[in-house]
Amino acid sequence: MDPIKLSSIETFAFRVPTKPIKVSFGTFRDRPCVLVRVVDVDGHEGWGEVWCNWPAVGAEHRARLAADIGERLIGRTLASPDEAFHSLTKEMEVLVLQTGESGPIAAAIAGIDIAIWDLSARKKGVPLYRHLGGPDTKFVPVYATGINPDQPEEFAVARYREGHRAFKLKIGFGREIDVRNLANMRKALGNDAKLMCDANQALSLAAAIALSREIAPSNLSWLEEPLRVDAPADDWQALASASPIELAGGENFQGDQFDGAVASHVYGVLQPDVTKWGRHYRQHPRSTSGGGGRQALLSALFRRRYRAAGIVASARRSRRRRPARVRLSSQRWPRNRGWSFAAGPRRTRASANHPRARQHPRSPRVRALSYMAAIGLAGEANE
Repeated sequence: MDPIKLSSIETFAFRVPTKPIKVSFGTFRDRPCVLVRVVDVDGHEGWGEVWCNWPAVGAEHRARLAADIGERLIGRTLASPDEAFHSLTKEMEVLVLQTGESGPIAAAIAGIDIAIWDLSARKKGVPLYRHLGGPDTKFVPVYATGINPDQPEEFAVARYREGHRAFKLKIGFGREIDVRNLANMRKALGNDAKLMCDANQALSLAAAIALSREIAPSNLSWLEEPLRVDAPADDWQALASASPIELAGGENFQGDQFDGAVASHVYGVLQPDVTKWGRHYRQHPRSTSGGGGRQALLSALFRRRYRAAGIVASARRSRRRRPARVRLSSQRWPRNRGWSFAAGPRRTRASANHPRARQHPRSPRVRALSYMAAIGLAGEANE
């Protein structure tokens, strides 16, 4: 793999207003997104994403954090993207202890890692999934999620008309509401649509077992995170044995929790969140350095009929109403439509639209606040 030497890193925080989205632990009133852009000394770029859904006020903090952490890589020659991930993780260990911010720091490193892998793939002239050893494919199945408990069947039917054929309902609002909503969605969507539900760790073991049996007639593909992720392994085993519905989880696993999940056979669907915790395959006992580790884990997952359920995206509209799916492409992300922070070869400066909010002409619902914090190569500030 060709060495990589970064010249700059930028992060962008976006917020899109939306109708309130209810989950068992709170309510989202907008949709934040933090993107990372890295550029090497040869002008190649790569893009990554930092998990920032909750708390709602955390996106801008994580954008600043990713830019601050990423500056350590500016001017450094990396033998591979692996080196960036492992070196940053090691360098941040004391900071994690000092701040207690293991989640935000891990997510920031994950976004940088994704961006550097994307840059590496672009330098090779191949899509990232192929660069990582994935099979040739043109489309990835998607499902509609973030569905509120208030008349969810109406929202789902509207998305069905747009091309979606898979839907995930948020539950954890009480047994009666959860059972009724899933039954109504199944009735409205028919038997051909895929239907899943996500409790966001809201249930006790007894409640999860009882609910799984009550909602089984709705023919669900999976029941996601019914228990707390740190619940005793025996509780998860008991639920897996009693539930007529496959269990899903993984987005909140850390370290050896992911190893344990793979080995336990508790989960029918594993959902590693690469934007949240970084490279889960690194903790898997089968993994080794380089692409072999990634392939070993992927092979293990698919041999055990686990599905790649971690990718969720909006569907493109289809006039012929084919099942919703996303086309894989190498198009770059939009720039300068949100808060932006950067580490690069210029002094700290503020852009013309800071600190006032203004609407971007092409994205009228995106608040466009931008700020540039530039840090020089090897610590030098250059005009």
